[in-house]
Amino acid sequence: MPRYRKPAGPAPRAGLTDVARAARVSIATVSRATNSPDLLDKDTMQRVKRAMEKLDYTPNRVARRLRQRTGPRHLIGLMVPEIENPHFAEIVRGVEDAAYEQAYAVMLCNSDNNDAKQQFYLDLLRAESVDGIIIPPIHDRDPSVLGLTGLPVVAIDRRLRGSSFDSVRVDNRLGARLAMEHLLARGHRAIAHIAGPRQNPTSMERLEAWRESLAAHRVDCPASLLWQGNNLRDGGVAGAEALLSLRKRPTAVFVCNCMMALGVLEVVNRMGLSVPGDVAVVGYDDPPWAQALRPALTAIRQPAREMGRMAVELLLRRLNSPGARPEHRILIPELMIRQSS
Repeated sequence: MPRYRKPAGPAPRAGLTDVARAARVSIATVSRATNSPDLLDKDTMQRVKRAMEKLDYTPNRVARRLRQRTGPRHLIGLMVPEIENPHFAEIVRGVEDAAYEQAYAVMLCNSDNNDAKQQFYLDLLRAESVDGIIIPPIHDRDPSVLGLTGLPVVAIDRRLRGSSFDSVRVDNRLGARLAMEHLLARGHRAIAHIAGPRQNPTSMERLEAWRESLAAHRVDCPASLLWQGNNLRDGGVAGAEALLSLRKRPTAVFVCNCMMALGVLEVVNRMGLSVPGDVAVVGYDDPPWAQALRPALTAIRQPAREMGRMAVELLLRRLNSPGARPEHRILIPELMIRQSS
């Protein structure tokens, strides 16, 4: 029988010693070529560069960060609470685009709105020596985020009270009022709301604006028309099943985010109801698929990608001017009227 031969593994990667030998320079010179190339003369730099290319050498980024005692590491930590949510995917895209333009890399983490998971990743980001962190706080007085002392932080998408951090978010109250004024103008009075988690600052701002809009028009706001969801599709499913099964069911539903709006439309179709004939639906966030639905979804559009770009701008400004006063930017949402309302 043929003898078993262990498959050969990948060839070992070239290291500093290999490059130094090929370029006929010291290891310290190779290190300077990757960290401080301006300190080397042109001829030496060219020899090291040719050796790196020949050996397919890639500098170890982690080792470089550990050796580097001062100056930026060119690494940004980004936390998102719901990675499957298209709104946060747009924010990530904006952050990554802006960071890449400035030669910064992004380390992405997902907290699932879980305090323990968020703390785990915050500890990891600090251990990785990131230059700063961009994060939507789980709570408006989030102790994990407020405890990030000595590190530049930008609170994005969600309000954070009691901090000196820079921030960028959208006017959630205005967005919710735009949705409600639209439904009220269409003659709806029994307008239900599927809200997000209670600890979520943006969810609570939208919920408060729902109540305030009804009160401003002297419309009753019974507790039966409020469903506390979870910002996920199944939260919209559960909310729609409960609200649309009421004896006096609502004629319209304002949904806190696009993922739950998707769940609402799923239930409406399953129950054989028509949109907007039996029930009008307005969502918050405006993902690309909102226009592909039939009927197309009326929604509040947030400038999510622009928010991500601004967060990077604020973070780099803080790195360059640590003593600058905190800057808080609030962007304006837009009502996209389509067939669902």
